[in-house]
Parts: sequence; structure tokens; C-alpha cells
Amino acid sequence: MVEIARAEELMPTTVGRLLRLARLTPDIVEQFMMGCQPRRLTLLWLMRNDIPALWPDQRQMPERFR
Repeated sequence: MVEIARAEELMPTTVGRLLRLARLTPDIVEQFMMGCQPRRLTLLWLMRNDIPALWPDQRQMPERFR
């Protein structure tokens, strides 16, 4: 993470937050790409909050924002 942060001129904590997004379930990513996610479920929210590790738990996340 430190090497990526240095290469991209970012803080290591920022890289860590961004890397967590890589484990998002594909259907949630697709919702974001199509702009169909709940309005309050933002990229900033995902970066600042814990994302469940298991995809079934992640799939319940958008329902909490509707």
C-alpha cells in the first residue's frame, strides 16, 4: 500500500480506503456505474465506513439506504 501511495502521490490511508472498494460485489459496482444506487449510498460513504466482507451481507447494504 505504501508503494502504491508513493507512486500515485496519495496518502497510504487513502489507498487503503480505495482498495476496500475492490472487494465490492459486482452488482453494487454495476448500480454505481448505472447511477441506480440509493442516493445516500455514495462513494464517500463507502470509503469512510466498513464494508462487509461477504457479498450476501453487502447486497443488504443498499436496502438500508432506501
